[in-house]
Amino acid sequence: MRTARRASTSITAIFKPYISFEPAYALFLLSHKLSELVRTNLYLQKKCRRQMNFEPDLETPCDDERGGIDFVASVNSKSLFVANLTATALVVVLAAKCDKSKGSRKFSILLPVVLRTIQLVSMCLQSYFWKWSVWFAALNEGSCNFGIVFGVGSMVYVCSISTNEERIFRMTLLHVLDISATIISSGSSGFLLRKFGFLNTYILCTIFSSVSMIHLALFLKDTVTESQQEKRGWAKSLIEFFNPRSLIEAFELFFKKRKRNDRIVICILSLISILAWSTYLG
Repeated sequence: MRTARRASTSITAIFKPYISFEPAYALFLLSHKLSELVRTNLYLQKKCRRQMNFEPDLETPCDDERGGIDFVASVNSKSLFVANLTATALVVVLAAKCDKSKGSRKFSILLPVVLRTIQLVSMCLQSYFWKWSVWFAALNEGSCNFGIVFGVGSMVYVCSISTNEERIFRMTLLHVLDISATIISSGSSGFLLRKFGFLNTYILCTIFSSVSMIHLALFLKDTVTESQQEKRGWAKSLIEFFNPRSLIEAFELFFKKRKRNDRIVICILSLISILAWSTYLG
């Protein structure tokens, strides 16, 4: 009995430092990846069945399948890509500036989750009000989809709060959770969509994202203590985050002098990332 209790205490001691972040990270990734897979089907169905007033039966043949496929390709390759690229670049730069000036990572992690939750609520409305234009959903997703910002912020946060002994384990754990979320969402998205439909699937994603948001807001420990910085409300944080002067100063990060080899490595890694992500989407 004592041996079992000691083993339980040891396991709890190992995983206790990770309770504040990793569960919320896993829930957000699962919600994000599941909604991404359902999104393509939603765009296709809304474009094919524009005359319907309610969510259609997926077993019904599409009226204009070619037009739906062309529309989805157009949204993914043009409008949504440009919106995501612009918004993500803007927030990454501002987040870097905010972290540098405040020493805080919590705001950079929580903001993408809040925006993603808003976007999921919008997708629920799109599923319920079938007559709404699909372009509204596409633009809304482009302006609120900051999954890259969340991923980068999470890595920086884990590196900031971990010791040298913990860092490798925690970084590996984040990658394992990412891969697991991809596998689970890929395997369950089709079943959920056919069994429960678009609306209920998006409601489930919204619940996951909302729980993650609340968990991060209440339990995520910041990288600085109150004695190191003055307490700031959300209003002041937002003003500092979207300060145009800070934006101009932050863009200097892109033109910072680096060794030639470092620039080549960054460019090669970026190219590999684009090729790998494009293959996954295809």
